Amino acid sequence: MRSNQIELYRLRDIVEDFYGFDLSEKTRRRENVYAKKVFSKIARDLHHTWQNIGDAVDCNHATMLHHYNSFHVVDQYDKEVYVKCMKVLSMVPDIESETTIEIHASDPTTLIRSKYQFALNELKEKNNSLEKEIEELRNQQAHKKELEPIVNIMTGWGDTALQDFIDFRLKPYDKTVRMKSQNDRRTLN
Repeated sequence: MRSNQIELYRLRDIVEDFYGFDLSEKTRRRENVYAKKVFSKIARDLHHTWQNIGDAVDCNHATMLHHYNSFHVVDQYDKEVYVKCMKVLSMVPDIESETTIEIHASDPTTLIRSKYQFALNELKEKNNSLEKEIEELRNQQAHKKELEPIVNIMTGWGDTALQDFIDFRLKPYDKTVRMKSQNDRRTLN
């Protein structure tokens, strides 16, 4: 299923949770018709095609076009539902096609709480990741502090003296330390 279809079905779930009934139900009850008008208005505002909007609720594309064009006749409650649905949609992160989130809500408050809980869990994961990064940076900072006295001494040296130290003292010492480390590993094996 493509991401735009996932978004439509997610939108359908949200609208159905606000109204408490199935949008694909074939009926002429005003509340059902107005709910479809709200759904078509939101879906079209999100740039979905008439065909996809109709397919999402088992309606003809022309019916959805009619619902969209006659949105202005809905009750104030339905306009409020429209605004609330748009807010809920803006809170929900984009969902990849492999991801499935099931939210069972008997009322809009529970639905919104579920959406916030989802976002909160993602933020907690990000926070844990950032705490690990901070710990790594602290370890690097501690290592830099250990080297600080050496760097302070070498700062006063001229370029020639510094290069001589690297070539004739530091590199040979590094080579000796590495060879000793390799010998120690061979002895352990």
